Amino acid sequence: MIILILLLGSWYFLAQRNSKNAEVVGCTKEAKVCADGTVVGRQGPNCEFADCPALSTSWTFREVQAEEGGQGPRTEITLNIAGKQYNLGSYTGSCSQIKDTGWTLLKDEVDGAICWWAGFGVEIGIFKENGKLVVKKGELYEGDAETSGTRGNFELLFGL
Repeated sequence: MIILILLLGSWYFLAQRNSKNAEVVGCTKEAKVCADGTVVGRQGPNCEFADCPALSTSWTFREVQAEEGGQGPRTEITLNIAGKQYNLGSYTGSCSQIKDTGWTLLKDEVDGAICWWAGFGVEIGIFKENGKLVVKKGELYEGDAETSGTRGNFELLFGL
């Protein structure tokens, strides 16, 4: 009887000690807002943030009537991002998504469009700034024999 009590006591003591060492680790309930506005939480054994979904953007270019006395064609631009549409206005020139041209995206630029006519143009870019997406408009100039071309002077249009 004493042996049985000692065995049961030892078993109980070891079971209690092992259950304290096998603590379940839970992740904190922090959230991360992705560039497209979706929210992800922590997951997995290392409690790392889940990956953000790939950014889904598309551009719509529609030729519109040129302004009275204006030079060149005009194109209206609509940005479609994360299921929302943004009318970005109309610009002189023919417009294209940057990836469909010989241009390259700038540092921190995620996507963009260029409207070009007779050596001048406008760039509408989606940039990542401080973990958030913003839409900016910049100037393009081809340059000439005496001046080099420029691309820049961006102004903030709005944040996403």
